[in-house]
Amino acid sequence: VLKNSIIVDVTDVFRRTKSKVIRKALSDGGKVLAAKLPGFHGLLRVEVMPGHRFGRELADYARFWGGVGGIFHSDELPGYGIELKELETVYERLGAVKGKDAVVIVADEEKRARKALKAVIERAAEATEGIPKETRAAQPDGTTRYMRPQPGAARMYPETDIPPVEITRDLINEAERIVPEPPHVKVEKLVRKYDLSEELARQIVRDIRLDLFERLAEKYRGKVPASLIAHIIVNVLRSLARDGVPVENIDDEDLEDLIRALAEERITRDAIEDIISYISRNPRKTVDDAIKELGLKKAKLSEVEKVIEEIMYELSDEVKEKGMKAFGKIMGRVMTVLRGRVDGKIVADIVKKKINELVSGKK
Repeated sequence: VLKNSIIVDVTDVFRRTKSKVIRKALSDGGKVLAAKLPGFHGLLRVEVMPGHRFGRELADYARFWGGVGGIFHSDELPGYGIELKELETVYERLGAVKGKDAVVIVADEEKRARKALKAVIERAAEATEGIPKETRAAQPDGTTRYMRPQPGAARMYPETDIPPVEITRDLINEAERIVPEPPHVKVEKLVRKYDLSEELARQIVRDIRLDLFERLAEKYRGKVPASLIAHIIVNVLRSLARDGVPVENIDDEDLEDLIRALAEERITRDAIEDIISYISRNPRKTVDDAIKELGLKKAKLSEVEKVIEEIMYELSDEVKEKGMKAFGKIMGRVMTVLRGRVDGKIVADIVKKKINELVSGKK
């Protein structure tokens, strides 16, 4: 029964989904496919070894055979942005019975998604017969994960489990075309093109989000300094991670939304860490949600001047007596009120100007 499970296109169910993973797959031209695992309700959350559930085992097969990032399954849903109504519609489309059957969902390029679900169905079928023969990789915590199929008795070199590939001139030309630049050449290019420091260029070259950095640096050139984009990716995220912030919940879409908000001058640089921290701890929230709920919308200049004038008025005697020595105290109070909503340099320039005016008796 399992091996005859039908894979169904349910893309239309998720057109307005809140799932970031699915939205990203659809924006890249992918589809959402789903399959039923009859009688498997509750089994995908069963631990097959400490901390390793059967659902994760199926995900390993999906990654290996389909090249996808992972799977969603009904034993962990609703969640990850997928809502109950969407899950119920998928059950209906598959003819699955809630409380009895499990459903598995994959969002990716259609060919990869279909291969991934086929592998999941076959692995689930094998589970009804016993433990499959396979090669597994050891994990640091003492558990193992699926690595590849176990070779048969006819194995010899060359590898018989992998079909032969003809090396043509076209294949060689394509390989030569996509050969990446040597790291030192890439560093020099980034320093020259984006005015990065050599150290920052080295860091971004080693970062998994190098491609994202280059895309955002080009897209927002002249609006957000490339050095700031690189700093967010390689320094801010790592610093927050060291402080225990779950930055693994931040995806490329979140970072682009953040850079866009900076480019549109809806937020200041001082708001960056607060926004990333908030979304990390609330992965279903967006950058716009964080700006609104944290009150981080960039303050207008008139509002900034009003706050400074009120604090200067409260401290007028001290300012007249100490002059510029009162600068730090005023800055501290102003930034407490406007934290994350205004660039500190703008505040500093206005405070210095108003201190000079008050001390000199000018208005």
